[in-house]
Amino acid sequence: MDDTDEETSTNNTDRVAALEVDYGIGRIYVQGDKTTDFSEVVAEFNDQKADMIDTIEELKEFDYELREKYEDAGGSTPTFG
Repeated sequence: MDDTDEETSTNNTDRVAALEVDYGIGRIYVQGDKTTDFSEVVAEFNDQKADMIDTIEELKEFDYELREKYEDAGGSTPTFG
């Protein structure tokens, strides 16, 4: 094995998996380390994504409730966007 092959081999083992998504209202970033399998990073990312989606849905429902409350009262309508 020459130096180039050894360097490439070493670089491949030093790679880590990372996933990111930005919803505007919140961001998820999951990064593994040298001992973390990609499937573990994906599983953690999916868990956090499901939590984020639930939170966004709750905020939107709350936003609709506030809109109805303030429309009934004749005031200005607050909104989360």
